[in-house]
Amino acid sequence: MDEATNENCPFQEGDRVNHPILGSGTVSGTSEVLALPDPRQTSPEWRVPVRWDDDSLAIASAVSTALTLVLSPELKLHHSLRQHWKGLFEAWRSARRNVEAYAATLWLRSDPLEWRALCLEEDRAFRSMQAFLDQELAEKRQSGE
Repeated sequence: MDEATNENCPFQEGDRVNHPILGSGTVSGTSEVLALPDPRQTSPEWRVPVRWDDDSLAIASAVSTALTLVLSPELKLHHSLRQHWKGLFEAWRSARRNVEAYAATLWLRSDPLEWRALCLEEDRAFRSMQAFLDQELAEKRQSGE
C-alpha cells in the first residue's frame, strides 16, 4: 500500500465532528495514520485529535471510523439548495427529452395539442430553474455578497 498522507484523511483541522459516545467536537490538529490491522483493508484508519465540546472529557483523540463529519449550517443550506436545483434540472431535462423524442417522430404524428403540451411542460420547467436562479441572485445582492 502507498504511504498515507494527511491529505487522505477524511477530517481536517477545524472540521466539526460527532462521536456516538463522546459527542461533538472540533478537529484540533493533524491526524496520524494508524497501522492497518488487516492486509485486505484498503484505506487506513486515522487517529484524529479532537477538542470535545464537553470539557470534562480527558480523551484527546478518536479513531476516524468512529467519527462523522457534521455539516455547518452554511453547508446544510448549500446542500439543500443544490438538491433543490438538481430536482429542477432533472425535471427540465426530462421534459426536454420528451420534446426531442416527439420532435424526432413529428412527421409520423399529427397531434399538435400533444406537441404544444410537451413544449409548455418544458417551458414551465425551464422557468422554474430561472426563477430559482433569480431568487438566489436577489438574496446574494441583498446580503451584500
